[in-house]
Amino acid sequence: MKPHILAFFYGGPDQIIPLQTGLAALLAVALMFWNKLLVAFHRVVGRFKPKPEEIAPADATVSANGEQSREQP
Repeated sequence: MKPHILAFFYGGPDQIIPLQTGLAALLAVALMFWNKLLVAFHRVVGRFKPKPEEIAPADATVSANGEQSREQP
């Protein structure tokens, strides 16, 4: 009688616990440096975003000839 193929994919506690320990260690390191990871992420994402001066203010209107005018409240 030959063993079923799914028997080779069984992961008992002796195989799973070391993997969980490694994942927990990676998560702990990521949480220790979370602020630095966010700063690096925002620097990378910020390169692809338009600069604030390129974005028109919310209360600006654009006329037919493409000029912007700001309405005073």
